[in-house]
Amino acid sequence: MLIWEKIISFLLAGAIVVALGYVLIIQKKIPIESAPAQQTEVVAQNNASTTTEEERGSEVEKPIFTSTTTSTPSAPVNNIPATTTAKQAPPKIVVPEKIEVPVLPENKLVSPTSTPENATPKLPPEIAINHQTVVGLLCKFDLTIKDQVSDKLIAQGEVESKGSGVIVSADGKILTNRHVVKKEGGIQSTIIDGSNVSGNFTYSLKQCLVGVVPPNTTLPTPDEIRAVNPLVMVTVLPYTASVEKISLSVGLSDLEKQYADFALLKINGVSADGPTFGYSSVPASFPYAKIIPINGVMPPGQQVITFGFPGDIGAARNDSFSTMYLSGSLGNVKEVYVGDVYYASTPLVIATNMEIYRGRSGSPLFWRGYIVGLVASYSSNNSQQNRTESFSVASDAILKSFNLP
Repeated sequence: MLIWEKIISFLLAGAIVVALGYVLIIQKKIPIESAPAQQTEVVAQNNASTTTEEERGSEVEKPIFTSTTTSTPSAPVNNIPATTTAKQAPPKIVVPEKIEVPVLPENKLVSPTSTPENATPKLPPEIAINHQTVVGLLCKFDLTIKDQVSDKLIAQGEVESKGSGVIVSADGKILTNRHVVKKEGGIQSTIIDGSNVSGNFTYSLKQCLVGVVPPNTTLPTPDEIRAVNPLVMVTVLPYTASVEKISLSVGLSDLEKQYADFALLKINGVSADGPTFGYSSVPASFPYAKIIPINGVMPPGQQVITFGFPGDIGAARNDSFSTMYLSGSLGNVKEVYVGDVYYASTPLVIATNMEIYRGRSGSPLFWRGYIVGLVASYSSNNSQQNRTESFSVASDAILKSFNLP
């Protein structure tokens, strides 16, 4: 009997444990069973959020610089208009650009100048080219983009462009192309953060940084240019410059406006990087290149040379956009042309067979060591856009507009 009592007691104890375990399981099932309801609610919230983002899809695809408010925007903050969307303000636009030599339509210049057959032009004495007269230019423009219909601000920022130039006076005047320092605005488009932005573009030149060739540099010889065309690196742009004069357009024919592409800058200060590299002030006097007229002096067939800072050359992995490389180019004069109105009796264009594929806007054209022009454009009168059919603004046209030593 004692044995059966023990068995019954054991079974009762087991039943109690099972019952308690069942109760515990049931109690634990309450939060477990309620979790899907909570999870469903969370998913619903997430779905609602996803739906909202999908509804904003068109807004997200818009350029982040575009204002989404329908009210008049307040003063721009961080260079973008105020918007009703709580977006983080994008950084200021800084768009580096490589100034390309313009491609002009088929050459329609007429009345080439020539030297009478019985006359022998008196050639000027040959002089050496001073390497410190050729400079690189990194010009910074303020850019404003507005809606072409409502005139509301879409975006604004800064654009940087490279070019070349040559010092032509002891007080630091620099000759370059007009299109280096004056960017044409109007209805344009660009890519900002992967989105296409269109509108009315307005450019305003802030300043140009001026890069100089290091002292004791030897310019490549014609033979070296033909063989390997070595590069000269310029890592510091120690000076600043502003525009002093731009070639006139009033009184010029449409043809002359295309080719009269020149401007004059003036070195006016030291850049922020200048003191770091030993440039603490603007020199009292700069070495400069001599510009001479060519009318009746330079016959076709003469060899010309140019040195400049093409915008698309980068020789080192860590090059920044402000790192410049000077390179040379050789060619021969094919013909010299005059204009048809204002420059009707003045050499305006020097046609050469000099290769300018890499872009040499504002590079000085040297003949016998003198400046005789500025590299300005190449022809597009064939399907290959032969960049060896190039044109420079003649020195005579420049001297007619600017009073230079």
